[in-house]
Amino acid sequence: MSEFLDMFKSLSKAGLAILFAFFVSGILLLMVGYDPISAYSALFSSSVGSIRSVSNTLIQTSPLLFTGIAVAIAFKGKMLNVGAEGQYIAGGVTATYLGVILRDVNPIILIPTILILSGLAGALWILVPALLKVKLGVSEIITTIMFNYIAIHTMGWLVRGPLKDQGQTAPQSERIVENAFLPNLLPGTRLHIGIFIAVFLAIIAFVFLYKTYYGYEIRSVGFSPLASKVAGVKVGRTAVLTMLISGFLAGMGGSVELLGVAHRLYEGFDSGVGYTAIAVAILANCNPLGVILSAWFFGILQTGAGAMQRLAGISMVFVNIIQGIVIIFVVAANVEKTQQDKLGYRIKRWLSKKDKTISQEVD
Repeated sequence: MSEFLDMFKSLSKAGLAILFAFFVSGILLLMVGYDPISAYSALFSSSVGSIRSVSNTLIQTSPLLFTGIAVAIAFKGKMLNVGAEGQYIAGGVTATYLGVILRDVNPIILIPTILILSGLAGALWILVPALLKVKLGVSEIITTIMFNYIAIHTMGWLVRGPLKDQGQTAPQSERIVENAFLPNLLPGTRLHIGIFIAVFLAIIAFVFLYKTYYGYEIRSVGFSPLASKVAGVKVGRTAVLTMLISGFLAGMGGSVELLGVAHRLYEGFDSGVGYTAIAVAILANCNPLGVILSAWFFGILQTGAGAMQRLAGISMVFVNIIQGIVIIFVVAANVEKTQQDKLGYRIKRWLSKKDKTISQEVD
């Protein structure tokens, strides 16, 4: 029950952070001459105001949910995976290749095969940064960012060369076979079953982290690697396992987006989803169940950004400002908690020293 209580507290803080962020953003809109009420009305009406808008929001939510869970699990294990972007691309590239060449395979076999192999591609993409961290102590922040750039430019080369659709002038791959398309949920929309897969994996990730031995090891290493090592946990192995799980989820997210929406690879396929995932994980305090709501919130912002520009004349960039303000408030709340924890630790340490001194005087 403690994990659910912690999640509730985190979501309460996140909710307050969102309210304050919209309040501060409203003030900024007024300062530059815009009407915040019409801006927010356009934002929410276009993202949750109808069945079609809700389906569009869920389409935006799906990749953020996959990558958000991936980042959250890594952060829980104190592995700062900022390379979900590259792993997402690796999954998308794998899904494209398999979806083009496997033309006569039954969808019941083809779709799960592509999803799993794409996830493994994401895990493989993060393997080198994980080993460099564990074996040589190289910062995973630097290596995963570098692997992002490698993935982006490799994708650019592929859609201009080996995977390019020769019948198109634009740099893009051939369209994958229809057997590989994810089934739609609502007629007349692009909403596909990928959102249910993402929610299911979020639940599985929560159960894994909080109800299994390996999940406990990941959280233990994230809390204190030294204490975990003393307790007999193989810290290096756990760190690599954490990164592989993270990469697998991000890679699967790329394949779900490819099979469900894009149906072909092109430059800009990633659209910064891996970096937004960091904000998604932070807002949810790295709780996989909280990531569901956090990803949905960012999906609302992304869906409504275009409407703010069309209906209220406000730049889409302003949505990024709202996201940034939200993260500032969330981090501020967590910093306050951290300072309180440090103060409590110092008080306990002082009391223990005092008790020790008293006992020595009595002796």
